[in-house]
Amino acid sequence: MKVCETAFRTKLTGLFAILVCTAACASEPQVTKDPNQKIVPEKAKKYEDSNPLPQAMSLADQVAAARSDLAAKLSVDDKELVLLKSDAVTWRSSAIGCPEAGQHYMQALVSGVLIVFSINSKHYRYHAEQYKAPFYCANDRAESPISASSEI
Repeated sequence: MKVCETAFRTKLTGLFAILVCTAACASEPQVTKDPNQKIVPEKAKKYEDSNPLPQAMSLADQVAAARSDLAAKLSVDDKELVLLKSDAVTWRSSAIGCPEAGQHYMQALVSGVLIVFSINSKHYRYHAEQYKAPFYCANDRAESPISASSEI
């Protein structure tokens, strides 16, 4: 009788193990049938949605962004701004040609852009890293890039 009980318990334990494994496998995410479909965990999806990667900007996009920003700052129509320069340049440091007093910058050559507008005989400079959004740089802080052909 003891042999039968032991065999029954062994079979019952094995059956229980199979049921547990089957239940665990059923709760795993389903594999997509499309091999090209990207599977992204929910946490990653939420992060990507709330933190989109910045898009690379062409020189034309950088000029348009600088023009729009300057027109808003000066409260003028953007058509009044005269584009004097929009050149690919090399900046001397991570300050991108516009260092702030008291700050330290990595001394390295940085590919970038210099954009200069004019309105009412005043010049306004925008600096940027290559493919990134331009920012206004006051003339009293502006440094010339290494590859500048002329100074404005």
